[in-house]
Amino acid sequence: MHHVEAVKFAKLLKHNEYETLVEQYSFNWIAFSVKLWEQLWKAPTRDKKLHRRLLCISFGSNKLHLLGVLKNFDEIFKNMKPDVVCEKISCISGHHANLMMPVKNIIKQSGETSAKKYILRAILDMGEGGFLDLLNAVAACSDIAHNFVTKSYPDFERYYRLFLHERWRTERGKIYFCECDIPIANVIMESKSNKLEKECMVDLRYEHFPVSASDAAKNDFYEGEVVILRKYQEEIAQPAYNGQNTLICAPTGTGKTVVAASIARNHLVMGKKNNLHTKICFFVTNTTFLEQQAELLEKYVGHRWKVVFLSGVTVNTPVERTIEAYDVIVITPQLIVNLLKTCDEDNSLSFSLSSISLMFFDEAHHADGNHPYNVIMNVYHDMKHTGKILDGKRLPQVVGLTASLGIGNAQNTSEAVEHFIKICANLDITVLSYVRENTDELRVFSSIVADETKLIASNITTDSVAIGIFDLFKRFEDILKRIVRSISMSDKICEHSNQDTLQKLITPPADKYSKVYETWFSQLLVNFVPMIKLERESRFLIMTCLQFIGILFRTLEYYRHFPSYVAKKYFENEIDIVRHNVDQELVDIMQGAYFLCILISFNVF
Repeated sequence: MHHVEAVKFAKLLKHNEYETLVEQYSFNWIAFSVKLWEQLWKAPTRDKKLHRRLLCISFGSNKLHLLGVLKNFDEIFKNMKPDVVCEKISCISGHHANLMMPVKNIIKQSGETSAKKYILRAILDMGEGGFLDLLNAVAACSDIAHNFVTKSYPDFERYYRLFLHERWRTERGKIYFCECDIPIANVIMESKSNKLEKECMVDLRYEHFPVSASDAAKNDFYEGEVVILRKYQEEIAQPAYNGQNTLICAPTGTGKTVVAASIARNHLVMGKKNNLHTKICFFVTNTTFLEQQAELLEKYVGHRWKVVFLSGVTVNTPVERTIEAYDVIVITPQLIVNLLKTCDEDNSLSFSLSSISLMFFDEAHHADGNHPYNVIMNVYHDMKHTGKILDGKRLPQVVGLTASLGIGNAQNTSEAVEHFIKICANLDITVLSYVRENTDELRVFSSIVADETKLIASNITTDSVAIGIFDLFKRFEDILKRIVRSISMSDKICEHSNQDTLQKLITPPADKYSKVYETWFSQLLVNFVPMIKLERESRFLIMTCLQFIGILFRTLEYYRHFPSYVAKKYFENEIDIVRHNVDQELVDIMQGAYFLCILISFNVF
């Protein structure tokens, strides 16, 4: 501490006390500084607000804050989300906002771990209640974090409410101090004329907002509910945060409207900070959801900006006047189309799309053809290419929301792609934003179940139903062999070609579920029809056996490739057709087939 600067503290001490210290420690300024510090804490002018203004925070307060953090350091550090904590603490005052200002850059440049460390170090500069403010911010990070805070610090929420009540009851004004020999009347008169030296006054508002500008402090004070987005929501919102025209694509039920609320809030806050004109129009085609959307936006930005919803039914005052009076307007697009048309016809009306700084298009896939969305965007494109923008205004940012762009009237892939491009061009989209990195988290919250194909190994040779069918194959093949051996044929029947056919009958392929087996019984069915010299009964039995083999073959095919009830239904239908025209032996075999049908019905494929 330099003695030239130290002299400013003289007025805080008793009369001549400062001069005595200077004489005693004139050649040892380190010892002087230590003694001066000790005397300042014993001074009759000691006041917590005054000393905090001089950045002299008590050691006791510091120690309590540090102990509070160290007690559960690991859990606090683990549950912290630096972006959420930063925003919650920034809402307390301009001083807190200034402390938290570097956090976002630290996250980008060094990561969340470094940002967490910075926030913990900043507690010492937050003033009284800094640790309580930190706990409140940590509790807002997640349900797990909230449970940790309430469990580790019982009755925290009630205590914090009482603390806030006392914080805002604190007097806001200025403290003046002077030497004992100066009349108090002089101090009062000089304070009114602002002639009093700056070091003789302390502004009690320092804790809550910048001393120099109460308006700025009012703007910095932020009571709105913090929008806590999931990681996939942050991902799809990022291009819109950066001011790009964005089409956000996400499944129904994944929180696109909450993303829109976060984008709207960011747009309004940044506009306020940069002194830019801001006005948001949120277009909704379904009037049922108008009020619902307005309530959501009211929740997140309504404490600071005025929100209204308008439809053809609710309009009682001119639309232009309502848009002018509010910051966020949830509205049906046809009202804007009508207003634009009226402005073209009546030059006295000065409404322009450039009076809007951000336009949201819910169900953005409708922006095609003669839809009101497309009519609005046609005016936008004219304004963009002609440069007809109102003074002090800018071309509005466009954000579209949709679960799916659809394919329009496309008949093939290339036409579908053309449809996508057309919708994006109509909305002047520069970024198609969908979840690429956080897909696993998206699936958890999506109501749409993704198709999943699992290949299951099947061993048909050990399956009980298949074994039953193979047994029936063998029984019918044995009947065919017995018939062939007992056939009494004429000379004509015993021709070489017919002998070959009969030989094929008794030599079926071994693989019963192959195409070779299907070809075997199919060709025999066709070739036996012309054999008119074959005895009628023998021919009938052979044809019937081959028909049954065909039924069994297709039953096995259905059983292998489809749910078991498909095979059962086919089998029952085919058996009903042929069962009344066979002899007793085949009826007995069919009885076995009936039990096979029951077996299939109880098998789960």
